[in-house]
Amino acid sequence: MRLLERNSTGEFTLSKDFVGDDEVPPYAILSHTWREGEEVTFKDLTNDTGKDKSGYEKIRFCGERARHDGLQYFWVDTCCINKANYTELSQAINSMFRWYQNAAKCYVYLADVSHHALDTNETFNQRPWEPDFQKSRWFKRGWTLQELLAPGSVEFFSRECKRLGDKRSLERQIHEITGIAIPALQRTPLSQFSVNERLSWVENRQTKLKEDEAYSLLGIFNVYIPLIYGEGRENAFKRLLEEINKDRMVLMMQTTLPPQVERQQPVYFLDACGFHAPFHLEFINSWEAFIAVLDIRFKHRGLRVVEKKQYVLEDANCKKVIDMVRPFEACFFPGQQVNMDACFDEKTGSGNSCPVCQHNEVAALDQAVDW
Repeated sequence: MRLLERNSTGEFTLSKDFVGDDEVPPYAILSHTWREGEEVTFKDLTNDTGKDKSGYEKIRFCGERARHDGLQYFWVDTCCINKANYTELSQAINSMFRWYQNAAKCYVYLADVSHHALDTNETFNQRPWEPDFQKSRWFKRGWTLQELLAPGSVEFFSRECKRLGDKRSLERQIHEITGIAIPALQRTPLSQFSVNERLSWVENRQTKLKEDEAYSLLGIFNVYIPLIYGEGRENAFKRLLEEINKDRMVLMMQTTLPPQVERQQPVYFLDACGFHAPFHLEFINSWEAFIAVLDIRFKHRGLRVVEKKQYVLEDANCKKVIDMVRPFEACFFPGQQVNMDACFDEKTGSGNSCPVCQHNEVAALDQAVDW
């Protein structure tokens, strides 16, 4: 990564490209929304141009704020990446979450939020800039999700460069605007949140390029995929989800019981569309491992098999699963075939038909028969 350095005259210069084992100095990082044609690019900086663009003021703000906080270096996405170099761009996007995570400070510049010193209206205990804050475009962009969650220190500024607060002091408002769980805003490891919950955080966000809707989530799921602009949103998300499933399968393998455990006959799960696969319960000792295997074995064109709110693995040793919809226990014995409702749709609340193939012959979990 390259960093910017502000000299005594207020001018900016690019640092060397820190690669490999190079020690990166402490730095601040800017989070903002782009304005077409007004952002300072890598080419502008190398050619000493772009000072007439409105985006130059954001760079100046970031440099001055970093200096105020005792930081010599700072990073801005518009001009620190040579986007004409595909290899560099791909490496940058796959590293972006980590770069924000490692920043000493993250400054969020909200171009559509105004805060004047003479504002005194406190109707309903709401600060005068809060309505604009709640509607800010920054909360609707795909890339800003990781810029909110990754850094430890996130500070918000108005277009007048007035500090509005930070991620901690504005925690309640940010939670209400985004729907993101407060523990996630407090830097609880994102792996502790389900795939569905993390995907829900991006539902109302947009990106200029459709593929970026998927690529902007790489850091949220801690996975890496090559960028293929032109593949379309559907293919990009397909590759993202495949990589997530691979990662979760590795997690499952890491949480298995010792190899000396005697291998029993598998339980065969049969989904609503007639597909069946063996499942060795004795090698499962966590809920995450249980879900990871089911997702991979029964994904049925990407459809999830079971939701956490329906089934919870209670005790791997006695093979018991609790059904939270119908209050009963089902004991799985080696060699059994168990019909499972694979078509629960959380959004529609329908458990009677598959939204992909409309298959309706769904049997309850407790209808177990000998294999």
